[in-house]
Amino acid sequence: RRDEAIGLFRTAALSSGDAFAHHLHGEAAELSARDIEAAAAYRRALALDPGFNQARARLGTCLLRSGDYPDGWRHYEARLFAPGFSTILALRDRPRWSLRSRPGRRVLVHGEQGRGDSIFLARYVPLLAELGARTMVFVQPELERLFARLPGVSTLLRNGQAMPEFDEQVPLDRK
Repeated sequence: RRDEAIGLFRTAALSSGDAFAHHLHGEAAELSARDIEAAAAYRRALALDPGFNQARARLGTCLLRSGDYPDGWRHYEARLFAPGFSTILALRDRPRWSLRSRPGRRVLVHGEQGRGDSIFLARYVPLLAELGARTMVFVQPELERLFARLPGVSTLLRNGQAMPEFDEQVPLDRK
């Protein structure tokens, strides 16, 4: 009864003028692969509350799926400030690695999305090491054995272990 639920969320959002209600309408539409409707609902939520990072991040996913990569990635970055999106929110304010980084920097590579994304993007860890980074890798516990054998991993950090000092960080995401 998804269509009915979407209609009810739409009605509630439009009658209340509440940003969270528009966000819920967007989520319901997104779950039914109605990305255009979902994006419109997220935009209405953001018009009411420009700091609503969950809505901004969800808008980003809709835009990315529709092929609008520049705006999609820009909005998707709000996930770093939205509860429930990033596994390591404490890292959001730490310097991010870039191609302009100096060799020898200690770079924390962390699994930020699901296990599939971490496995898919593991191929970049050896390349990062080839660029001169000293890579410290923190991934989901289920992937620790896999990443321990990955070339280029200087240090594998285990769940519950104290976070060592590092110079820059980069999430295992598709950006």
